[in-house]
Amino acid sequence: MRARVLTVCKVAVVGTMAGVVVLSMAASAFAQSGNQTHWGVRATVAPTWEIPDRILEIEALRDYLGPGSDVHGSELAIGFVRGRRFGGDWGFAYVRKSLSDSTRIEVNNGTSCASAGAALQCAEDRDVYTTSGAAVHGVELHSFVPWFTIKRRAQIGMNLGIGAVMAAGGTVTKKSLTHNVVFDPATRQQTLVPSETTTQLDGKAFLDDLGVPSILPVAKFELAVTGILTRSLKVRASGGINLPGVQRFSVTAIYLFGS
Repeated sequence: MRARVLTVCKVAVVGTMAGVVVLSMAASAFAQSGNQTHWGVRATVAPTWEIPDRILEIEALRDYLGPGSDVHGSELAIGFVRGRRFGGDWGFAYVRKSLSDSTRIEVNNGTSCASAGAALQCAEDRDVYTTSGAAVHGVELHSFVPWFTIKRRAQIGMNLGIGAVMAAGGTVTKKSLTHNVVFDPATRQQTLVPSETTTQLDGKAFLDDLGVPSILPVAKFELAVTGILTRSLKVRASGGINLPGVQRFSVTAIYLFGS
């Protein structure tokens, strides 16, 4: 009986040692596989983002963006990440959204009407803003959530982000078109006389004039595909919602230190 017990104990010890060796080898393989967490850096370039027409048609936005508006630009983000080679990543970044010089924001200020006999003559009063070198900048907290990995070379998932931006320079030209009701003694009728004024605004004054907060929230909800090029380098393409607009395409390069 004692011999059997000793034999069982030896088998248990050997099995335990073997288990430890196997677990150590698995842990080593796991570490070598790139699933360790590392610090890194990221850079993102979005050639274009825009506020589409379907958003401009929302009634609640008419006081800030009229139907004649055309808002688009580009985006650059630089920051750090914490992530894994075959996993996700998160981090903070400086983000700058530039407005193209062809950006146009039109705001309807109501309608002026004059009585011309039995007829009623009406015209819209509006402000039209055009930008030159205008941009907003701020910080963004971002995270990439992978859904699955394809042959350890590509990942498909969701790119998320939330942050805040404020005016970063540039100039905005504001043209205000109004219509004054004037009585014409010759015809003894009222008529509308258009009047236009031009004002130059900086970025902060532009936001104040639109009646929006000086610090604006931003957010992202994008589908993303990541290519795992080397042990340290990953390249990601994404597109989707990039509030306050949408982003068709962006490219992100991620370099993980020590991987």
